[in-house]
Amino acid sequence: MAEGIFQQLKSVGSHFAFEYFLEIWKPKLIEMLREWLSGYTADEIKKMVRKGTFPDTSNLNFGAVQGYYEYIEKITALRLLEEYLLPARPDLVEAVTRMGIPGANWIVKLRQKLLDQIKGYVKQEKQDIVQAVCDKCGKSWPVPREEFDKIEACPFCGHKQGEEVQREPASEPDVVVEEEES
Repeated sequence: MAEGIFQQLKSVGSHFAFEYFLEIWKPKLIEMLREWLSGYTADEIKKMVRKGTFPDTSNLNFGAVQGYYEYIEKITALRLLEEYLLPARPDLVEAVTRMGIPGANWIVKLRQKLLDQIKGYVKQEKQDIVQAVCDKCGKSWPVPREEFDKIEACPFCGHKQGEEVQREPASEPDVVVEEEES
């Protein structure tokens, strides 16, 4: 009997820890979703719903949630919609929800696509993945360690390795000269 209670407490503790994690990371996750969806209009998303296609997820970095997959898969489509997608892009959520059942089905499938992406990222992490960072735009992306030396160009800005980076000269700080009173 005591072992059953211990298991229940352990389960509640794990769930509480995950919920706490979500609350702490919620602003970052919402910002990540906002950035991911920034290149899409409501009309483009509606076309995706009709065609059954989704925004490209290849550049999403799920490193922050890699150890929490078993909990993340318990996040419902409704919770994903209300707590993460709605704050990230209310215009897109409105467009999808106005489509009725096809929009709701699309959200369910989008949730599964994101879960599959996270699951794939978790598997990649086990393959010794490192973060590559572009010298020019500063964006980063995951790369298997053995392929790091083979990177030819940044997937975001196209900057090629070995090209010189043109930087704006730093502006001189304003110098304030105070006159002495005589």
